[in-house]
Amino acid sequence: MNKLVQRGFDPDKVYVEPEAFIFGSLSQKVIQPDGQWDESLPEFEHQAKSFETYGCTVYGSQNQVEIYLKKVFGMDKNYAERFNYTIIGITPPGANPQLAYQSFRHDGLINQELLPETDTLEEFKDIRKITPKLRSKGKEWGYKLSHEWIRRPSKEDIKEALRYSPIALGVTAWFEEGGLYVDRGQKNTHWAVAYGYIEDEQGIILKIFDSYDKSFKLLHPDHNISIAKRILITKAEPKQYSNNWLLDLLMAFRKGR
Repeated sequence: MNKLVQRGFDPDKVYVEPEAFIFGSLSQKVIQPDGQWDESLPEFEHQAKSFETYGCTVYGSQNQVEIYLKKVFGMDKNYAERFNYTIIGITPPGANPQLAYQSFRHDGLINQELLPETDTLEEFKDIRKITPKLRSKGKEWGYKLSHEWIRRPSKEDIKEALRYSPIALGVTAWFEEGGLYVDRGQKNTHWAVAYGYIEDEQGIILKIFDSYDKSFKLLHPDHNISIAKRILITKAEPKQYSNNWLLDLLMAFRKGR
């Protein structure tokens, strides 16, 4: 603590494509009017229990998804971070969280018990363990994930966005002053999830879950946030099949483009 540490997020690798959804693009249906998701927190996984993964972009993003699912669908889920981490091939010291969200969209998610934690990083990221059967399980997730960027958000932006979903964001890990975490002018190095806020005379203090050591932290109102993500999850539409297997194959190819 009180030294800059890299947990797996690199803001320099983030590129917001011209066609990317920006805050306000998704449905503005309010889900949590007060922006406080405390009662929807599931049991989280430990990002670095036995070894360093530099996988916060997957862990923080999955935590966001699990909170959302518990609130909206009443599902207390624990997904396997190892599944998406291995598919997208995260390498230290930092990654772009866009890769994680796109993997959730296209590869789906699988339950933790199907691909449990390992004793070594080599086992954890072994792509041979992502079998065709597991990939099929991911495709059967049953939900559609949409996501949008919040570029250089103010705390007021995050407060507003928390009405629609938990917010995953870039933070600087970790400098503590008076019980709050500050950035000391350093770049963001960690991807974590904000699940609420406290507002007092200092300003808006974001409540953060830190996947690295499974701890809860309070972010100083002046803490710089380089970028953030809001999500929307809906039930996936059932697949439609015709009696023509060749036509089905062609339609699947067109949808995958």
